[in-house]
Amino acid sequence: MDASDITINMKTSIMQIIKEFLKSEFYRFLKKYLFHILLFSITFYIFVYINQNTTNGLIFLETKVFLYIAFAFMFVIINDILATPTEHLYLFFIILLCSYILVYIVNYIIILFYKNDIYPFLTKLCITIGTTCAIAFIALILIYILIQKDPRVPSSPLYHAFENSYTKNISFFIFLTLYVIVYYIFFYLFTYVQNVLNDILCPAILAILLIIFLFSFIIYLCLKQQIIHKYDIFNAWIALSSIFFFLFLLYLYVFMCSLSNICTQPQTTEELENNKYNEVMFICILSSIFILLWLDDTRNWHQTGSLLFICITCIAFYSFFYYSAYHSSFVGLSFWLVIEWFINISRRKMNSQNALHFIFMNT
Repeated sequence: MDASDITINMKTSIMQIIKEFLKSEFYRFLKKYLFHILLFSITFYIFVYINQNTTNGLIFLETKVFLYIAFAFMFVIINDILATPTEHLYLFFIILLCSYILVYIVNYIIILFYKNDIYPFLTKLCITIGTTCAIAFIALILIYILIQKDPRVPSSPLYHAFENSYTKNISFFIFLTLYVIVYYIFFYLFTYVQNVLNDILCPAILAILLIIFLFSFIIYLCLKQQIIHKYDIFNAWIALSSIFFFLFLLYLYVFMCSLSNICTQPQTTEELENNKYNEVMFICILSSIFILLWLDDTRNWHQTGSLLFICITCIAFYSFFYYSAYHSSFVGLSFWLVIEWFINISRRKMNSQNALHFIFMNT
């Protein structure tokens, strides 16, 4: 066999390996995962960019709410992946989750590091996409080494679980990404030229976009849970519009606040930091209320439930006796939390009164 025959055989074997790889389940998973994480990166990049480049507290708040809705949608995707129990599922889930977190952190670092206008929006977006691809390839290498190459456990069920979640949610994910791009375009158009009219209109128009997307997300969840059928979408819009009066009052509040911003200076860094702290406290108090409601319906709290109750106790006393004294808007929420805390104390005496003791026990 001469050198030319060896070269031909090598080329044939390489082409055969490439063809087999392009037909493999791992390649199909690779394509879907890359597209999926790129949509994730673009969407959350825009959210972080808007929040880092606005001094308007209303726009900051609206974008944060939009961001939390997007996080809720990501939870839906992850829940669909975990719906099918298979071997290595949690290892697979941890790798995916770490890649999402790293992409979000990279987005935040890139925008924060280049917060000035040295690099425009699209340049930073390209940098973000490049780093996202690098993170995605690292995740894929880990999946290939830790899962694909393990001869003991077949990897097909994992890929099928991901593809099932991908198929169910990709249409809405694309809609979310395109909608966020439109959201950014309106933000850019109304903040590119600084004047009084734009300062009034920008928060108001972004609020309309946020409300429309919230309605769309609610209808999407109802379709997923089979609460409604696709023929009932129009009726669902009518039902959601029945609460328009309440939302319209909120919208009027946003509009009037944007009018008041004309007469005030842009929020300082200290005020923005205070808004972030208020946001954290609101999330902590609201989460504590939901956890207390869950504990009230749980007979045995176990070690985790007891630890959560101790943490909630600290949050409840801090928010009611100290924080709400300086922030009157938190009085009602803090009072609700304390009431739920007393209900748990009275109804779940065994668990609540011995919570500190149960923390150190494997119950």
